Amino acid sequence: MPSGTSSSFLAFGMTRLSPSLQSTFGILLICAALARGSLAQVPTEMPEALVARSLIARLGTDADTNPVDTIKALHRYSRDAVPKLIEELRVVDPDKGDSEWNHVVWCERALRSMTGKVFKFRTSERLTSRQQEFLDPGEPMGYFAEWMSRGRVYVAPKDVQRAVIDAWHKWLAQDGSNFNTRQFSWEWDAWYF
Repeated sequence: MPSGTSSSFLAFGMTRLSPSLQSTFGILLICAALARGSLAQVPTEMPEALVARSLIARLGTDADTNPVDTIKALHRYSRDAVPKLIEELRVVDPDKGDSEWNHVVWCERALRSMTGKVFKFRTSERLTSRQQEFLDPGEPMGYFAEWMSRGRVYVAPKDVQRAVIDAWHKWLAQDGSNFNTRQFSWEWDAWYF
């Protein structure tokens, strides 16, 4: 795939877009080039990367009416999506349960679904009363776990969250360019819980 210049973007990507999107992307590229002072050296993302970024931005948010369908769609763009999903991971308040918390949990689910990787670590922190309902401090735990019969998600203590995020970054640096993308699977145990 060509990358790096506006001309390569126009030659490769623009022909795959509708005429109205071609105009919009063309205008955006010209504005970016003018802002940088050079039309010849405009770094661009291919349309696939833009689609992946858009899907990731809404994953698990109030705007995402069906996160499972969003993950399924992300599988088509996994090479572009996986690094961006890893960028989205961050340490959250385990008990907060807000929009950011939900988004990060769904990003971790998407990564598990696409790569088949689940990183688990032991905690040295004391579990909150909510976490004690389901998580076992003596066992390794992933970024989150779900108590299926109750439909409750439990995010791991912050030290485990940090370790999982670090493991994803290490994995990306070592294997991110050559991993085999898994096809979307309804095998929930492999990535959802």
